[in-house]
Amino acid sequence: MIDTTKAHYLDLEQKLHTLRTHFTMCKGADNKEVLDWAKFFLGWSKAASQQCGSWTVENLRNIENFAKNLEKSKVGVMGYEVLESMMGEAAVSLNCEILAYLHKGKVPKPEKERAFLAS
Repeated sequence: MIDTTKAHYLDLEQKLHTLRTHFTMCKGADNKEVLDWAKFFLGWSKAASQQCGSWTVENLRNIENFAKNLEKSKVGVMGYEVLESMMGEAAVSLNCEILAYLHKGKVPKPEKERAFLAS
């Protein structure tokens, strides 16, 4: 029997993957376009903060600040690269949490996860 008590992980992982895939197709987007994507990621981050661990607090705070800064900014701040990095960090953190859940208490360190993903 499959444990479905943590099925939200599958939904969050799929939505983040889809968001990142579509965002990648907009490489080189200006800050106004990046702001639209930041709002999508903000929505995902709010959902994750209600269902996942403590890493989501910092993630949510960072994306809120980033979106506010993009709204005010008149000068290019390399918004695409910043948001791409934030989404990548969220994916690694979510994967670490999922692995920890699957290993029941053996929390993998994000550095090891990043090294595994890079190989």
